[in-house]
Amino acid sequence: MAFKWTPQRIKFCTEYMVDHSATGAAERAGYSKKTARQIGSLLLTHIDIQEKIKELTEKKLKKTNITVERILDELDLLCYSNVSDCVEFDEKGELRIKRFEDMPPGVSRTIESITQTIIPKKGKKVERKIKIKLWSKPKAVELSAKYLKMLTDNIDITDNRAKLNMKDLIESQKGGE
Repeated sequence: MAFKWTPQRIKFCTEYMVDHSATGAAERAGYSKKTARQIGSLLLTHIDIQEKIKELTEKKLKKTNITVERILDELDLLCYSNVSDCVEFDEKGELRIKRFEDMPPGVSRTIESITQTIIPKKGKKVERKIKIKLWSKPKAVELSAKYLKMLTDNIDITDNRAKLNMKDLIESQKGGE
């Protein structure tokens, strides 16, 4: 039997793009709440639905300019970020944050936050404390390793390359404490 497009099936595809929930998309497309889970799951098995969702995903990615290359570039910045690219010593020998235009290209995107605390001292003097926090390097390294399939939750026995098992890695870290 040939697949037939209906307004409800088209609506399912567009709704699926909202949150990637087959059940939620089926409900929002007008299917019964009672059967939404089964219908959503069934619709995702149809090649025509899969192709439509792939087409909508590609349009969305193109519109937002998200590419694998851009994501990997950001991960590269985070993995190899160094706080010394963000700070320098002034003429008095005090540590200060560099101006963004004086930082190497992209380094300012590795900064999660900058906070300044002003502490009043005697007279009109104040002490300024500046804190710089970079985005999580361990998370960026983990995401990069997962992308490269160096770090997995399961071992693929058909792949001869060495892989780290997530559970073993966690256990080895606990033992080193």
